[in-house]
Amino acid sequence: MKIHSRAILAALLLLLPMSTWAYGDRFLKGIIQADYQFSGCSGANYGVGFNIMKNDHPFALQITANYSSLSCIAGETYVTTDMNEMEISYSRLSVPVELQYKILNDQDSWFFFGGGVVYHQNIMGRLNSVLDDSYTIALTDGLNSYNLAARISFGMCLGGSSMDWNPNQGFGLKLFFDFNITPPLKEYSISDKLFDYKGPIEEAYSNTTFGIGFYYTF
Repeated sequence: MKIHSRAILAALLLLLPMSTWAYGDRFLKGIIQADYQFSGCSGANYGVGFNIMKNDHPFALQITANYSSLSCIAGETYVTTDMNEMEISYSRLSVPVELQYKILNDQDSWFFFGGGVVYHQNIMGRLNSVLDDSYTIALTDGLNSYNLAARISFGMCLGGSSMDWNPNQGFGLKLFFDFNITPPLKEYSISDKLFDYKGPIEEAYSNTTFGIGFYYTF
């Protein structure tokens, strides 16, 4: 956990000096972003990265590295009948690589739609009792160490010149849909036996995730 946190902090410190570069529109811009996913396992993602593009170019390549902590609440289980609510929680590091096409481009403000691939490195999975905080089991084969997803996104970016700022600065908003190519959870795991758990944990096996994200470029 400490290693991953330090890696993200180091990346952020590496990006900060970019804000002192020349006023003109740069090809490489830094990004600070946060998003929240609502379906499957829900949770927040935070990260830093790069936007590779010029404001007047029709395409932008967005690459970020994100950390997130997710949870899925389950209903009655046939395994531990004395505890009628269970929760799966796990953390992950994600690297989305997304190509965006700008529409209605006006100087450094635009709408866009995009697509790409997301790599997830899944870590520290646990199965917890909602009713008893002391009851917790580390996931073994129930959590895949990594998984891949395809992404489709729609959004907008409000650029700096419209607010009399540096043209490299701007605020972005996007809606995204991720479609798992490979799953993060292994339903038919031999040791963890996640298939025994019913209710909302079953929703965590969904191949589709919906989310909303905000980002700042500099």
